[in-house]
Amino acid sequence: MTRATLVVCLAGMAAVAGPACATNPKMGEQTAQDVESPIILFPTASGCGLSAKEPSITAHPDKRLEFEVSNYCGEPQKLVVGNFRTVESPSPAPADCNAPTHGGAPSVFQQDDLLRRTADLGGGSPGHPTHTKIKLKIKKNADLPGTDPLTYYFDVCLNGVKADPRLIVQR
Repeated sequence: MTRATLVVCLAGMAAVAGPACATNPKMGEQTAQDVESPIILFPTASGCGLSAKEPSITAHPDKRLEFEVSNYCGEPQKLVVGNFRTVESPSPAPADCNAPTHGGAPSVFQQDDLLRRTADLGGGSPGHPTHTKIKLKIKKNADLPGTDPLTYYFDVCLNGVKADPRLIVQR
């Protein structure tokens, strides 16, 4: 198998995942694929909560990592990923997901501007959710920082409040 960079995101209540590679029947080798993973916003007694179906995501260099965000809450919602960092400790309070990185950590994405890391959704309902995607493209292998393994952590903020402090990006 060729050298592959892995991006693995683990989270407690907000885990998102999907398969990252498939077998190439002609070559008998693993080939990297774009990854699409769901994030579900649902009504709670105190507003809107966040959940997903799988505990991890694996993505590869020069491929896309896409979060498909579905809003089942009645009100509009804004979800942002940010504060990418190389230390596990939580980002400083209050969370500022508008910052792409924290503590001088280099980004693993080709472009990490705020608009690319944001999902703005109109209000939905249990029968008619609204949908959008956050599309992030991983840098080419030669442009990725460090050597194997390299672990990144980042925050997911829902309406400006940190909804999940522990997503792990691992190379």
